[in-house]
Amino acid sequence: MVVGEDFIFGHRRLSIIDLDSHAKQPMTSSDGEVILVFNGEIYNYQELRKDLVKKGYSFSTKSDTEVLLYSYYEYGIECIQNFIGMFAFAIFDNRTQKTFIVRDRLGVKPLYYCKIKDTITFSSEIKSILELADLDVALNIKAVSSYLSFRYPILDDTFFESIYSLPPAHYIELTQDSFLIKEYWSLIDRFKEQKEDKGEEFYLNKLQHLLGSSVKYRMISDVPFGAFLA
Repeated sequence: MVVGEDFIFGHRRLSIIDLDSHAKQPMTSSDGEVILVFNGEIYNYQELRKDLVKKGYSFSTKSDTEVLLYSYYEYGIECIQNFIGMFAFAIFDNRTQKTFIVRDRLGVKPLYYCKIKDTITFSSEIKSILELADLDVALNIKAVSSYLSFRYPILDDTFFESIYSLPPAHYIELTQDSFLIKEYWSLIDRFKEQKEDKGEEFYLNKLQHLLGSSVKYRMISDVPFGAFLA
């Protein structure tokens, strides 16, 4: 746990990459200016690490957490455009007095938050918010209706009033005076980028490459892993 003047970050780590205690979280930059809590995996962290080493960064762990930390240090919040992975993370930047709370592009990793007056409570699980937030719990009837229709709450609803799910491909930007939710990636925009049909062979080869690359990335682990095919 890290306790600052305006924030508290806590984390219980499930170690996948770099099992050493030095890779524990919350993780703080060497100058103490940037603090990170992170749930998930950055699959291309080894390539990103090589790029950062060339720029003069040194690393004390072999973790993807530290790569994420210094990617932000180098590129700011735009670093998320470089990540291949599933992630939910929060960063406090003492240099700018900003906090970013980020969810991955497709929402693989959950991220919930509750805003009461000037306090934001966030977590990967709602039960943590229920324990921490000064909140009168009330059932969200709209979410129940959505669940009975679609088998899940739609949009940013949860089963609890005042507790919300951060949408995929969005982040919260916090300052002392503002609370903003911003979209940083859109699947529709990616489709719009393609101006012409490149032919069946191109797409078959591209699909084979992407599937092979995806499997290879997900086999990077410092613990045993399993695969489930449906």
